[in-house]
Amino acid sequence: MEKYSLRNLPPEGVLSEYSDIERRLLHSRFIKDSDEAERFLSVSYERDMHDPFLLTDMDRAVSRILKAMNSKEKIAIFGDFDADGLCASVCWKDFFQRANYEKVSFYIPHRHDEGFGLNNKALTEMSSDGV
Repeated sequence: MEKYSLRNLPPEGVLSEYSDIERRLLHSRFIKDSDEAERFLSVSYERDMHDPFLLTDMDRAVSRILKAMNSKEKIAIFGDFDADGLCASVCWKDFFQRANYEKVSFYIPHRHDEGFGLNNKALTEMSSDGV
């Protein structure tokens, strides 16, 4: 099996339209052609996201968010401090910006004081903030 590392470039001519660092990164992800590379480097919500309605009760969640937005309620997004929690919070921020909805706050718990997951301190703080 061919060894992949960031030190190795793909074979001559493969992904040659990219810089050396891009070629190395793509090569380390086993990406070998320009179509795959473009898909990886140019992420699209429309093209690359799975159907969110495959998640249980997504229709109820969407209805509640739309109700809150139509009623101009303040919405809080609780996102854990780990990689997926922060990334999910960024996705929500992007959604609300695109929807031109500004009554949104974000709560990221403090790792040492609150630990993982939704907690009483967070709920109390978000509640006192009018969420």
